[in-house]
Amino acid sequence: MTHTISVIQQKGGCGKSILTVSLASILAGEGHNVIIPDTDTLRSSSLWASQELYSRGEIDHVHETNDNEITGLLRELQGQYDYTLVDTAGFNTRIAAYVAAASDLVLIPCTTTLADVQGAVNTQRFLAKLSAEIGKPIKNAVVRLDFKRKETNDSAISDELSDEADLDVLDSVLWHSTSFKTALNTGKQLKGRAKVYTQELVRELRSKHLVPPTINLKKAA
Repeated sequence: MTHTISVIQQKGGCGKSILTVSLASILAGEGHNVIIPDTDTLRSSSLWASQELYSRGEIDHVHETNDNEITGLLRELQGQYDYTLVDTAGFNTRIAAYVAAASDLVLIPCTTTLADVQGAVNTQRFLAKLSAEIGKPIKNAVVRLDFKRKETNDSAISDELSDEADLDVLDSVLWHSTSFKTALNTGKQLKGRAKVYTQELVRELRSKHLVPPTINLKKAA
């Protein structure tokens, strides 16, 4: 059964594509087959996935910006892949609502700015309203990206997030590492600290039952 994870945030430049491709890299590296439906006009995730590198694992991609087609596409992909990872341009479009409604989990990325914190809050409110409208819970959690350890400003941003009672902020952090952007720009799989940080994130998601346990792993490439 396909597990659909979407990455949604109101604000641009908050690391949606980096989070998407990082998860794809780790999950495919485990041996799962993964597809990235990219709904962002910038196509960062699909361009990353389009570079066919055998060592990266099995990762397919499709670019879809038509809100009338996305629900049918996600339904069609059910059962074909272990994970569907949807990259989005934000939630101020109908396509984001359709994607969120079809997702098993929505991850809300947040970098080290107050604008990102407000974007995360607005995104969670959007998901809560949508959930009430469709009569279905939409699991969601905030992922911090590009934070630096022991930086006063970054600690303050974490405190701001913690003060938002409605936000589920994950303990795992994708700490600042140039390896994330290197992977995004080259199409290669994660390496070094970026790989370790993302593996920790995946373990936490599994420990909280937000993604399936590793019981049906295929042989990794």
